[in-house]
This record gives sequence, C-alpha cells and structure tokens, in this order.
Amino acid sequence: MKPRAFLLLASFAVPFAVYLWGFHYAGSGDTQPAELLPVTLLRDGDLDFREFVKPGEPLPYWFQNRRGRVISIYPLLPGILNVPVFAAAKIAGADLYADRTRLSMISASLISALSVFFLFLALDRLAARRSTAVLAAAAYAFGTCVWSVTSRAMFQHGPSVLLQSIALWLLAREDQASVSVSGLFLGLAVINRPTNALVAVPLLAVVWRRHRKSVPAFATLAVVPLALEAAYGWVYWGSPLSLAQTDPFPAVSHFGGNVLRGLAGLLVSPSRGLLVSSPIFLFVGFALAPALRAARRQPLYPALLAGALALLLVTANWTLWWGGHAFAYRLLIEMLPSLTILLALAWENFPRPHAAWRTAFAICLAWSVFIHAFGARFQPTGFNQKMDQDPSVLWSLRDSDPARAIRKALGS
Repeated sequence: MKPRAFLLLASFAVPFAVYLWGFHYAGSGDTQPAELLPVTLLRDGDLDFREFVKPGEPLPYWFQNRRGRVISIYPLLPGILNVPVFAAAKIAGADLYADRTRLSMISASLISALSVFFLFLALDRLAARRSTAVLAAAAYAFGTCVWSVTSRAMFQHGPSVLLQSIALWLLAREDQASVSVSGLFLGLAVINRPTNALVAVPLLAVVWRRHRKSVPAFATLAVVPLALEAAYGWVYWGSPLSLAQTDPFPAVSHFGGNVLRGLAGLLVSPSRGLLVSSPIFLFVGFALAPALRAARRQPLYPALLAGALALLLVTANWTLWWGGHAFAYRLLIEMLPSLTILLALAWENFPRPHAAWRTAFAICLAWSVFIHAFGARFQPTGFNQKMDQDPSVLWSLRDSDPARAIRKALGS
C-alpha cells in the first residue's frame, strides 16, 4: 500500500476504532430527537414523534406540539445522518428503539471519524509538509472535543464539523467543480446549526474573490438545503422563516450576556475553557502573521481566522456560554476545523528556536489528549448537576469537570 493511501485509511480507521472503544455513549435531552428520528422515519415514514410521548403528559423540552404533530425543536440533520446506521440495523433485525443509543453511538463515532478524514485531506493540500497534516489531524482527532463530545453522542456539532471539513477540502482543491460543490456542504452546515453562517460567510467571500466563475453554481447549491429547510418549516412549523427550530429556554438562554465574562469563561474557565482542555490552540497565535502575509496566495487562512473569531464573539454573548450539560467547550466545537488548519500553519512558522516551541507544543498536546481521553471515557461526572445548583463551580479548579473525570477514573 502506498504511503498516502495508508495515511488516508488510518486517518479514518484509527479515530473510528478509538471512538468506538467501550461504547460509552453520553447523550442528553438535546440528542433525544436525533436518536429517535430514525426510528419514526423507518417505522412510520414521517417526522412526527407522537409515539414517544404519553397522551396528556407534559412534553419534554426537546419536543413541541405544532399543527397537530409532536416535532423536534432541534434541526433534523443529525437525525437524518443517523438513519443509515439504523437502516442497516433494521435489515439485520435489530430492535431500533431498544438499541437506539448503541446505534447512535456508532453514527456519532462514524461522523466524527469522517470529519478527521476530510480535514486531513484539506490539511494535506494546505500544509507545506505532509507530516504537518498528519500531526494536525491527530491533534484534532484526539486533543479536542471531537473525541470527548461529538463522538460520544448525536449532537449538532458532529455533523457541523464533518460538513465544514468536507467544504474546506473542496475549497482547498481550488478547481471550479470542487469549489462549486462546497456551497452545498456549507449550506447544509448552516441549516444544521445557524451559527455556522459565521464560518460560511468569510468562505463565500473567498469564493467571490478568487473563484468568480464558481459563484453561480456555489450559490445555487448552497440555497438547496435552505430551500428544503424552509419547506419543512412551512409544513411542520407553519412558517418558512422559522429556521425549523426554537430555543427551549428563552427566558434564560439568549444573546444578552456579558461578552467579556463569556470570553473569559469560554477560553480559560477550568471546566469550559478552550485553552484549558485543548491548550494546543494557544499556538494558533503564531499563525496570525503568516495568515495575513499569505492572504493573496491563500485567502482561506484569513477567512478561517475571521470566521473563528466571529463565532467566538457571538458565543461569548450567549447568556449560557457554558453550554448547559456538556463536557469542556461544547459551544466552540464549530471553530475546530478552522483552528486546526491555522494550527498547522503555526507549526510550520514557529519562531526560533524551533525545537523549544515544538517541545512546548508536545507537552500541550499530551495534556489535551489526556483531558479528552478522560472526558470521553468517564463523563458524566456529576459536575453538571452541581453546576445547575451553583454556577460558580464553573470556576473551581479542584471541583472542575476534568478533575472529577480523573478522580472517577482513579475510583476516588
């Protein structure tokens, strides 16, 4: 087998095997619709979840009554991407409802591993050295919430990073057909999680500036998912402008938070800080100057930087910046493909002495893998229940979620 073919196989197979290890699923109320949609779709051929609720009882927060149906308050795409595994299980004679968490675990791991595969393809085109692409893809696979969150359950974040990674690979190819098709995957990313528009808009600017001939096809393909979402919203929600979703807790979760407090929490709080559980991204700072210098040759770099910063700032304005019941920086997961590509650029532009900086990076990578390995295997730790009672625990170092996961692993 040729070296590149081996790397391509390994970039999918190794993460997939690691993610499936132990079959430790960590879903929540947010993932219930994605776990149940394949059951109702394959059993009844519809998107009505009525059979999963008891008549006369209050609906759980993840469902609403609309137009005579019980529907999900979350986007449908994670559930739709869950269907192939359920369809295969149905052919094999499995009980889809009884086995839904195990089947969803396979889907979540498959989606996450595929995101590693496509991000490696993008990195292999953008990085000056293949070794850089391998290192950055491995860091993304095992040193981030891709392992501890997206591979653990059918959240929206797994499909988001998969769709972004496919789009980035297509854009990195730079031929007219690939650039055009990238619009479809960015459109899908936006209907999956509307804040992905913050990542997509700078990439659209790259297409407009650098690939003008691809713009009509890019825009047409991007609109297709938006049109399908509008049709679903019209039929099931009563309005094509509904975005086919709603905020389950509008009284407390909205864009009215303190941005500075949110930034501090998202970056450095012990339980939710990006730079605490994935300190590898501290080194993205070394990519800033090279990204701006390379803007004319490769405008993807400043576009990715702009999208990541926009997503960080908007998320910091969310009153529940910690993302409810989660592990680490769940609400920033959509930044990870962009940050990883910038991390690869930083690796190739470390200042002298290179060896010292690479040693520091290796230490941070080891810590990142350590934290997310424990998070993947030992959540929930009980931290989220304590946080509900006392949000100040988000700033506790000794009682943080990672610390609890480590103590749980040690049996103490």
